[in-house]
Amino acid sequence: MKIFATIVILLTVIAGCAGQNTKISDLFHYRFYLIDPPTGNLNYEDKDLQFSFTLERDYITIALVNKSNGNVTIDWEKALYEDPDGRSHRLVKKGANYEDKGEDKGNPQTPVLLPRGYKLVESLIPVDNIDHRFLLGLKVRPMFPELKSARTVEEWDGATFEVILPVEINGEPRRYRFVFRVKTKTR
Repeated sequence: MKIFATIVILLTVIAGCAGQNTKISDLFHYRFYLIDPPTGNLNYEDKDLQFSFTLERDYITIALVNKSNGNVTIDWEKALYEDPDGRSHRLVKKGANYEDKGEDKGNPQTPVLLPRGYKLVESLIPVDNIDHRFLLGLKVRPMFPELKSARTVEEWDGATFEVILPVEINGEPRRYRFVFRVKTKTR
């Protein structure tokens, strides 16, 4: 069935590109949905916290609002990204000092205290996507590859990934788990 779907995508792209300079990446785009908790968009809130996610090619941005009656502590050091293959990756803040320390890439991240009513916006990158061997400095590999082949479009359509954020609300530890579904084409 996947082979048939790939052939249909290729024929559609070829027919649509006839006489034009249209690329596959012009026809297919990433769309993301939060499926657990099932909100149908990229926002979630409970009585204590409000989350809004923006997903870019290289990173995830999280806007977090403290709605609780006290302080919230975000433990970025324990934040994780689980890729579509089920591998977990430590998340680091975009723009942080990505010093390579052997197997434990990056400096430890200090927890952030978010007072009642405050909003924090932070962009996060899987530390394993930071390449220290790049000749001109650091290079960040994309979390989501460019959709320039029918194979990539097919592989990513319907894929899921997770973001796990450990927080402490008024001294009580909580672990927020967000599961996202990727769509690359319309059906």
